[in-house]
Amino acid sequence: MLLHILNAFLGSRSAVVERLTAGTPVVLIRDGQIDRRALRRELMHESELMTALRMEHVERLEDVQQAVLECSGEVSVLPVPAAQPLKKSDLPMMGRLSS
Repeated sequence: MLLHILNAFLGSRSAVVERLTAGTPVVLIRDGQIDRRALRRELMHESELMTALRMEHVERLEDVQQAVLECSGEVSVLPVPAAQPLKKSDLPMMGRLSS
């Protein structure tokens, strides 16, 4: 616990210490292509990445514009615009149906 407090204190005082201890986000997929070097550097297996994509409801690599391994260990996924789910605002306005 003392180490955690010391790390938090030093990180709040120094950007260098914060960067060294917190890490930086790493791009794992760019334009549907896996960066295998980044996966190796992060000691992550491709099956783990595919699991993270499925958790974000992404089935195909082609549907991913960018996937990032965040400092927290979570994978953030930015789908290509065509693969994003429809929103209510995407649908045309329709008049009320009369019965």
